[in-house]
Amino acid sequence: MQGKNNLFALLFASIFMWSACGGKKNEVALADITPTYHRFFEELAVSDSSHLVEHTQQLVQKYPYFFRLYTEGVLKLGEVPDSIFPDNLYQFLQNPIYLEVLDTVRLHFASTADIEQPATQALARLKTLFPNHETPEVFWTITVFNEAIVVGDNLVAVSLEHYLGNGHYFYDQLGTYKYLQAYKVKKRIPLDILDGWNRTEFLMDATRERLLDDMVYEGRLLYLLSVLFPDVSVEELLGYTPMQAAWIKANEAAVWTYLVEQQQLFSTEMGLKRTYIREAPYTSVFGNSSPSRLGRYIGYKIVEGYMKHAKGATIPALFRQENAQVILQGSQYNP
Repeated sequence: MQGKNNLFALLFASIFMWSACGGKKNEVALADITPTYHRFFEELAVSDSSHLVEHTQQLVQKYPYFFRLYTEGVLKLGEVPDSIFPDNLYQFLQNPIYLEVLDTVRLHFASTADIEQPATQALARLKTLFPNHETPEVFWTITVFNEAIVVGDNLVAVSLEHYLGNGHYFYDQLGTYKYLQAYKVKKRIPLDILDGWNRTEFLMDATRERLLDDMVYEGRLLYLLSVLFPDVSVEELLGYTPMQAAWIKANEAAVWTYLVEQQQLFSTEMGLKRTYIREAPYTSVFGNSSPSRLGRYIGYKIVEGYMKHAKGATIPALFRQENAQVILQGSQYNP
């Protein structure tokens, strides 16, 4: 039995090394972690103003950093020590719009177990790849359509009212563009948690200002996200519809040829970079059948090639390599 156990140990080690070195992306081991999730929007609720000061003090003691981040930084209710702060907080909590949003969130998110499980697995894979990095706590919040994702020191806060489903009447009332409503679905929450967290863990080098730099940076983040969620395609990570996914697969070579022939890869023009990186109904230079964020998609394909072909390519090494041209050359990218 000992020889058999040694064989299993060797096989497991081989699988782990294969995944860490850019092989099959769905074989990263799960680290033994237990992330903490807080239903903060429930903890914040208070029905009686006479208990608000005591309740606030309890929350400040329990969450000394996050409570201030949420109330002062996001909701802009003033500084917690101010004498008027409890009144500002109570007015916010009793606002009819807030109460309607609260009831709706409670209805849609009576439980968050179904989104916590994939988020936990992704965080466990991230911890395996970067064992020295912290694992964030997650706070479920309501900001009345303020920021959807807020990242702080060792935490990610998620405003659940941003994920009530495509076509929810709140979004129509707010005039949210239809193409943006497509992202407001529950299944995107784990993806957005990890994407938001990773963007603070792996900041872009501010001195690198070319379109290629942006593309490769976004490509690295997408590649990492695809490793953390191995059952989700890059097209799904980008929120592409089946028609948009089919378009980019059919036109990937044409997009790359255009970027090269128009000498756009080394442009530092902000408008051009927004055209290829930002969310939009489509990419203007390719017509309204094209998806947006084509620069992110091409960047992902470049990084994917680099991880396949570059000697000694590992995910930690990928994020240490700041030179986008080195990654492009090592990728052997030629669609």
